[in-house]
Amino acid sequence: MRKGIIFDLDGTLWDVSKIMYKSFDNKFEELGFTKPTYEKYKSLIGKTPKDFKDTFFPGISEEEKEKYWREILKDGDEYISQYGGILYDGVEETLEELSKDYFLYIVSNCDVGYIENFIEYYDFYHLFDDHISHGSTGLSKGENISKCVRDNNLDKAFYVGDTNLDYLSAKSAGLEFVYASFGFGNVDSDVIELKEFSDLLDIAEEIFENEDKKENIRNYSSN
Repeated sequence: MRKGIIFDLDGTLWDVSKIMYKSFDNKFEELGFTKPTYEKYKSLIGKTPKDFKDTFFPGISEEEKEKYWREILKDGDEYISQYGGILYDGVEETLEELSKDYFLYIVSNCDVGYIENFIEYYDFYHLFDDHISHGSTGLSKGENISKCVRDNNLDKAFYVGDTNLDYLSAKSAGLEFVYASFGFGNVDSDVIELKEFSDLLDIAEEIFENEDKKENIRNYSSN
């Protein structure tokens, strides 16, 4: 029985917002645009690269947006490679424990290279079995969550994220959702709340136990 936990990245495993924002420096002015406020930038976290490009570079062609976006990303990647981000309390220890019993994955709306930077910076290669980004597939987050389940032959899984988009994406993929309330977003629906990352050990056990009970009931009913 393959049981997996699929994670969002920003606002769930780490906070790299201040480092990324610092990397902007005078770049927007050089490109002829107004640098977004930190709050505006934070409001975009978790959305697709297209959302960033449309907000950052209005009134120009898609080709130009892509060109400028690549310049922004280049500086951001260099900053992240050098400074990393801030892991939320208990992330590394909890992932180590979870990896003993479950397969771990990351599915994020980021561009190609971002998840890889995270894994490389913290040397988490041994913890994650696979990762998928919007940039690598062009698919929605819900579609990528479903792809992760299919590609890795998971029998049971749930998704951990911090925004309402994460919740809707997990729901569209037919998975249970765990809301990381210490992150950037809000979820209005009645969901399982993760207040401290270390609580995920108990939450995972409870979710999979309940799934096993449901499976046993279905098997009993079919007999």
